Amino acid sequence: MALSQSPQATAVLLCGYYGEGNLGDDALLNVLLAELPESCQIWVMARHVSIIQPLPASAQVVNRRSLIAVLSSLRHIRTLILGGGSLIQDSTSFQSLIYYLVMITVARCYNIQVILWAQGFGPLRQPLSRWLVALMLPLVSSASWRDNTSLKLARQILPNHSMFVAPDPVWCTPSRHWSGGGDVVVCWRPTTLLNSDGWDLLLDALNRLAVFTGSNLHWFAFHTYQDVTLPLFLRNHRPDLVDLWARSQYSKATSVDKAMDKFSSARLVLSMRLHALILSQLSGSPSAALSCDPKISAAANMALVPCTNLQSLPPVGRIVGQWLSLFDEAADSQRVQLISRQSSLHGDFLREALNQQI
Repeated sequence: MALSQSPQATAVLLCGYYGEGNLGDDALLNVLLAELPESCQIWVMARHVSIIQPLPASAQVVNRRSLIAVLSSLRHIRTLILGGGSLIQDSTSFQSLIYYLVMITVARCYNIQVILWAQGFGPLRQPLSRWLVALMLPLVSSASWRDNTSLKLARQILPNHSMFVAPDPVWCTPSRHWSGGGDVVVCWRPTTLLNSDGWDLLLDALNRLAVFTGSNLHWFAFHTYQDVTLPLFLRNHRPDLVDLWARSQYSKATSVDKAMDKFSSARLVLSMRLHALILSQLSGSPSAALSCDPKISAAANMALVPCTNLQSLPPVGRIVGQWLSLFDEAADSQRVQLISRQSSLHGDFLREALNQQI
């Protein structure tokens, strides 16, 4: 059934961590916008509109930092879509979880359909968080999840609810041709999993790689605010690595297109961020993952990308050997295409869920 052209019937609010400087969340928004029927009247929650991709001319933007503005926007919509990422979790903060649960609750009070689209579930560290989610999750009309762990956790609360799992939607981003010949691109992030010794080991491995291959390094801040100061911190931590820092340059990931331009010319991408890993694979680049989160390990395993667990780092020689084995070797394009096709099921799910409101 085609969606009605009535603005009331097709008005949707896209809820996520958009415009906050994390290119991965903005990549999710790009895919979500592409999956919506053209008849939809779109409202988007975002902080800095200037750093997200151009929106449809008719789209309305709501300041996601203003709960009053967000709740007021619910009066104009028929469907609330929590779009991608891991919003149902309390590891960021308990307040963040409450924010999204309040939105779900108020939306249902207005008889608004609530869709969880390509979500990650958890972690929920506090007993109160688990109790509140168990109370509120049944208010959701339908849900799709981005990994099997999330689906399993959701099934424990909603065993008979309509939901399914498919790979992260960013895998649906159009792929690129890999040309190579450029830098080693380093998409690392601050993490409490690495102490001084852990950073020393990774920096020593990176230095050996650069010297052995004669490569330059490009430190690519995938999260504008969180990642941009990491190279300076590491440089102050290891000023003795003079050659490594002489080979280094730095920039911020300001758009998906620019990120994929960088990845498609890379000789190797070393990523601690999920969506940097995904976009590097879509760019055809040789990639290695460093996992500080189970979702990164899961994505790497699915794409058959070597992954180093930051909680149990191997000796430096083994890390360097792994990276050298990948150097200048393109990603498995057939594997990437398969994952992309599987990921497109999120779009099918979304259109079916929107049709059900009519």
